[in-house]
Amino acid sequence: MAVASLATACLPPRVLRDYPRWRIVGGQSFARDCLRAEAYVRKSGKTGIGVTLVLRSLHDCAVEIRRAELVFPDGHRAAATADARALAPMVGRTLRYHWLPLPFDNDAAWDDGQRDATLELELAIAGQPVVWRMPAQHRWDQRWNDTRLVRR
Repeated sequence: MAVASLATACLPPRVLRDYPRWRIVGGQSFARDCLRAEAYVRKSGKTGIGVTLVLRSLHDCAVEIRRAELVFPDGHRAAATADARALAPMVGRTLRYHWLPLPFDNDAAWDDGQRDATLELELAIAGQPVVWRMPAQHRWDQRWNDTRLVRR
């Protein structure tokens, strides 16, 4: 038992590594007519991002996602597929979580210095078109520094 205890005491400390990730930095809440919504980046990796939309209807509400894109300042766009944009009708007071993947080469975007973008959703609410824009940043919230994690 003493040998096992000694062996585990000599193990190096567990290294926690954090990676840069996309964050919505403004405009993440939206309200129009019969719909209240919020957006959160839940996944951010080398092959793109995943956004969760929290949709609340106040009464029967026809909501359609016509376009969902991450728009970079250089004009490059990363779009969600048509099947990822499909929504079922919202009947009565409905709460729905909708997954919206936006695939793109996030590794190359980071290497090219693409740190800012705008998440744009073109919606139709009760047949009326509206665009919801949210500024986003690709950044490190924590960084590995010597022997501890340091908040920035």
